[in-house]
Amino acid sequence: MGTTGHADTVKAVSSGETNIVSISSKGYHTLALLDNGTVLSWGSNVVGQLGNGKQGMNFSTSFAQPVYEDVNGELKVLTNIIAVEASQQYSLALSADGTVYGWGLNASNELGRPYEGTYYYPEAIPIAGLPPIEQISAGVTHAAALAKDGTVWAWGDNQSGAVGNGNAGPMEYVERPVQVKKNASEFLIGIKQIHAGNRFTMAVTENGELLGWGDNGTYQLGDLTLTSRSYPVHALDKNKNPLNGIKKVATGNDYSLALKEDGTLLSWGVNGYGQLGSDTLQGTYSSYPKPVLDKASGDAFSHVVDISAGIAHVAAIREDGSVWTWGGNTIWGSTDITGQLGRGDDQWEERPGQVTGALQGKAKVLQAETAGHHTVILLDNGTLWSMGDNSMGQLGGGYTMDSALEPIQLSLSHYDKAYWPKQGIGPVMGQPYRLTLQLAGHEGQPVSFGTDIVDMQAVGATIIGPVSYVGQGRYAADMLADSPGPVQVTAQINGLEVPAAQIVVLSLVPHPAHSELTATPSMSIVGSADPVVLRLQLRDADGNELIRSGGKAVFTSSLGTVSEPVEISYGVYEAELRSDTAGIANIGVTLDGKPFDVSAKVSFRAGAPNRAYSTLTANPEIVVADGKQSTEIKLHIKDAHGNDLDEYLGPIELTSSLGQMTTVTESTYGVYESTLVSIQPGIATISASSLEGLLLADPITVEFELFIKDISFNKQQYELERGSSLQASLIAADEHGNSRNITSNSQLTVEDETIATISPEGLITGKGKGQTVVNAVYGTHSTSAVIKVTDTDIDPGPDPNPEPNPNPNPNPQPNPNPDPGSGSNPQPNPGTVTEPESNSGSGSYPKPNPGTDKKPESGSGTGDKPAVPPVIEDQDPVPGRGEDGERIETLEFSDVKGHWAEHAIMKAVKAAKISGYPDRTFRPNGYITRAEFVVLLNRWFGPFASSGAGSSVTSESWPDWSKDAISDAMQAGILKGYKDGSIRPNQSVTRGELAVMLQRAMKLAGASLPVEGNSSLSAYNDHALVPAWAREAMTELAAGGLIQGDSHSNLRPGNPATRAETVVLLTRLEALLEQGK
Repeated sequence: MGTTGHADTVKAVSSGETNIVSISSKGYHTLALLDNGTVLSWGSNVVGQLGNGKQGMNFSTSFAQPVYEDVNGELKVLTNIIAVEASQQYSLALSADGTVYGWGLNASNELGRPYEGTYYYPEAIPIAGLPPIEQISAGVTHAAALAKDGTVWAWGDNQSGAVGNGNAGPMEYVERPVQVKKNASEFLIGIKQIHAGNRFTMAVTENGELLGWGDNGTYQLGDLTLTSRSYPVHALDKNKNPLNGIKKVATGNDYSLALKEDGTLLSWGVNGYGQLGSDTLQGTYSSYPKPVLDKASGDAFSHVVDISAGIAHVAAIREDGSVWTWGGNTIWGSTDITGQLGRGDDQWEERPGQVTGALQGKAKVLQAETAGHHTVILLDNGTLWSMGDNSMGQLGGGYTMDSALEPIQLSLSHYDKAYWPKQGIGPVMGQPYRLTLQLAGHEGQPVSFGTDIVDMQAVGATIIGPVSYVGQGRYAADMLADSPGPVQVTAQINGLEVPAAQIVVLSLVPHPAHSELTATPSMSIVGSADPVVLRLQLRDADGNELIRSGGKAVFTSSLGTVSEPVEISYGVYEAELRSDTAGIANIGVTLDGKPFDVSAKVSFRAGAPNRAYSTLTANPEIVVADGKQSTEIKLHIKDAHGNDLDEYLGPIELTSSLGQMTTVTESTYGVYESTLVSIQPGIATISASSLEGLLLADPITVEFELFIKDISFNKQQYELERGSSLQASLIAADEHGNSRNITSNSQLTVEDETIATISPEGLITGKGKGQTVVNAVYGTHSTSAVIKVTDTDIDPGPDPNPEPNPNPNPNPQPNPNPDPGSGSNPQPNPGTVTEPESNSGSGSYPKPNPGTDKKPESGSGTGDKPAVPPVIEDQDPVPGRGEDGERIETLEFSDVKGHWAEHAIMKAVKAAKISGYPDRTFRPNGYITRAEFVVLLNRWFGPFASSGAGSSVTSESWPDWSKDAISDAMQAGILKGYKDGSIRPNQSVTRGELAVMLQRAMKLAGASLPVEGNSSLSAYNDHALVPAWAREAMTELAAGGLIQGDSHSNLRPGNPATRAETVVLLTRLEALLEQGK
C-alpha cells in the first residue's frame, strides 16, 4: 500500500500455513512478502527486478517465483525479510536486522552501489553504509530509507536534488547512501514516514508536518512554487502555512497525496488523468494541497485509513475495509482501457469510486497497491486479487489475458504444476475415497499455502461434499464410485484448468499370498548386454488378477540397478536388472511406498579377465642383484568391471626379461604369485599372459641393483704432464663380472694437491712435478691409484676456462688464403650435412645454427672449467701456417693466452703440426673444414696406407695444399664422397663426421680406445639425433672417454668443430694411443 513497506505492515489471515504479510507493486511487477520471511515476485523482469536470478530484455512471468540473494556466488532464497518495496525497474527489501537489499536496475545507482561492470543485478545484494533501518521507499530512479533514530538516508538520481544532500545538477548521482540534510549545516531528524516519487521525496515529521525536496516542476512538493529543492521545504496550504495533522504521504509519478489524522485526503501536483480527485480541472495542475472530494456529496472524501499512488491512478482503503479508486484507467498516453481502477471502462475517473465486482461480499481489504497500470489487492482472508494491464504478466496467478477490467483472484502457486498425490492403492467400490490436489511452486515443489478457489470434477464417479483446504497447500474432496472401472478427475484453480489429471480406477486390493515375482534368467554375467527381466504379477487375496492399476510398484535390488517398472497390463509390471558387481542380488518390491512381501534372487557371475582392471605388482620394486634377495610378484586378475574372479582361471605364464622366476601358483580365484631373483643388474620387465599369448595385465618393471663386490680405478697409475688433464674413471664390479661407472657418485680426493687435483667428475689436472695418490670412497668400498706428474717445457699458464663468449659472430667469414698453413676457410655450407659416404644420402642431419651453441662442451656446467676439455664445439675454422711457410711463434698469438686449449695449441705448434695466421692470431674458435681436418689428420697420424678404396671423384676442384692429403685419405678409406661423388672440401666438418674419420684412421692403424664404463649413447639427451652412420664411431669415442657431453648432456653431432677443439682432440688421442702401446 502507500505505507511503502513499513516493518509493521498489516498481516493477512490465511487459511494456509504460510500467510501473505504485505504486497508492493510499481511499474510492471509485484512483490509479495510471506510470513516466513521470504519474498515472491512476478511480472516484468527486463532488468532483473524480480530478483530470481533470471534477466534479459522482454523477459517476464505471470507466475510467482522466489527472490534469491547472491551468497558467495551461489543463489539462495532471500529470507528474514520484514518489508518490501517495488519500483518501476528495481526492488528493495528490509530484513529483520535492519539491512536493506536491492536488485534490478542500477543505472542511476538506485541500488546504492557504484557501477561495477553491470547496470543491473538479477538477485538481491545488500546495500552498505546504512544504519539500522525501519522503513524503505523506492522512487523511480532514487531510493530513501528511514532509520530507527528518525534520520533519513537516500541515494541514486540527484539531478533534481531528490537525495537531499544539498547538491543537484545534470549527471548528479549518489552512488552510496548519504544522510539527508535539513540545511547546509544540519541533518534532518524527527521523521516518522517517508515516500520517494519520481525524482522527489516527501517525509512526515513526528509532529505531523510534511516536508519535501527534489523535483518541483509540477508543484509536487506542495510549497506553492515550481522551484526544485535540494534541501527539505514545508508543504504549505494556500495561505502559505505549513500543513499539519498529516498521518501518511504517498507520491505518484509527479503528484502527491497526504492522509490526515481525521481520515481526509489532500492532493496537489499534476492532474493529467484526474488522479488528484479534487476540484482541480483534469489535465491541469494544483499548486497547493486541496481536499479529495466525495463524488456523491462533493464534500471531503473521508474515513480513509490507507492510500496508494500509482503513475496516474490512486487507491484508498476506508474504515469499513472497502477499496476506492480514481484517476487514469488506461495505459499512460493511450486511450486503450486497461481497467486498473477495477470499476468500469471509462478512460479516467475524477472522483473516488468503490471497487466491487468479485470483491462484493468478500473479506475486508487490508492493502491495495497501485502500480503503473494495474492494481493489486490483499484481503484479510489471505486472498490476493489484481486488475488492470497484464502485458508483462503483472496480474500474476498465471493469467495470460491482456488485461482485467475487474478484480480477479490470483494464486501464488503454479496451477500448471499442481499434482494429485497418491493416497494408498486406490478406492474400493462403494466406499468414499479422498481426492487430494497439491499446489506446487515454480519448480514443481509443494507449497505450504492455499488461498485459492479450487473446483473438482469426476467422470465415472460422484464428488460428495465441498472442496476444502486441508493445509500444507492441499485441497481435498471425497469421491464415491459404485462400480469398478476408470474414473477421471479434473480440477481448476481460480478458474484455470489444472493440466495434470489423476486417473483413478476402482479395484480390489493386491495381496502378496497369490502375487508372484520372477527373474529371468536367474543367473547372469556382470555387464551383460542382455538384462535380467523382473516381472511382478499382482493378484488379490482370492487369486484374482486386477482390473485396474496395481499402484506405484518399485523394484529393489541389493546389487546393480533396476529400471523404472512399466505396468504392461493391470497389475503386471516389468523392469530390467543389470549389475556390474558379482554376487547374489536379492530382489524386493514396494507398492505405493509400502513393502510388498514377494521376493526373488539373481546370481551375477564375474566376467572374462580384463587387462585394464587387472594388476601386476612387485614388492619390492628395487632389489639387489645378488641371486638371493627376491621380489614378490603378484597378478590379480579382474573382469571389465573390477570384480574378482569367482572361479579358477587355470595355468598362465609369468615371464621376466631378467633373472629367474619361481613356480607360479594360483593362490585363490584369479590371484597368481611367484618370486623373482637375479644376479644380473638392470631393469627386468615382467609380463603376465594367457597360454594363448594374450596379456592379462600391464607389464611392470623391477630394478635389480648391482651387488658391488669391489671398486677400482680404470688404471693403477695415471701419468700426465704438469698443466695437462686426463680423465680417470672409477668402476664398481660384482662377483659375476658386471660393472658400471660410479665416478661422479663417489668421493674423490688427492693426497697432495700441490702435485695434482681431481674434479668430482674424475678429471685429473697436473699441478706440479711429483707423485701422489688419488683415493676413492663409494659407500663402504674404497680404492686408490697413483698419479705421476712430469714436467713440461712450456708453461701452460693459468687453469684453462671455457671461452666466455666463444663466437660473437655466428657466421664466420672465410679465411684469406687457400694454403693449410695460412688457414683458408670457405664459408660453411648452410645446407644439410650428410654422412660423407656415397650411400649415406638417406641419413641427413640438419646443420644447427652456430649462434645457438656457444658454450664449450663441459662436464661441470655453465662457465666452469670443463671436466674434459671440449672436443668438438661450434666456433671458427682452419689449421694454419703463415704466408710462404712462415712460422708464427706461439707466445706471440694475441688470442691464445688464457684460452682453455692453450696448452694443447702450444704443444701442437711446437711439434709443427699447426701454426697461426699472419696477423699474429691463432683463431682457436674458428671452424675446421673437411679439407683442413684431413690435412691435420695426416700430419698427426699419417701417412696412411691404401685400403684399395679408391676415388670416384673426377670433376671436383680441391685446394692445391690439400690434394695429396685428400687423395691419401680417400685411398685409405678414411674420407669418402657424398652421393653426388663430391668431397666438398670447403664445407665445415661436423662432430659426427670428425668422429667417423677418426675411428677409420684408428682402425687403419690397428688401434682402439680403452672402454670406460657404459658404452651406450643413451646417457646423452640428444642421442636420438646421432645419425646411424656416426653412431658406432661416437659410441667408441664416448666410451673411451675421448668425448663427453656438454653441460646439458648433449653430443650435438651435427654441429661444426673448431680449431681449438680439433687440436685438443688430436693431441689427447695421440696421448691415449701412446699410453695404449
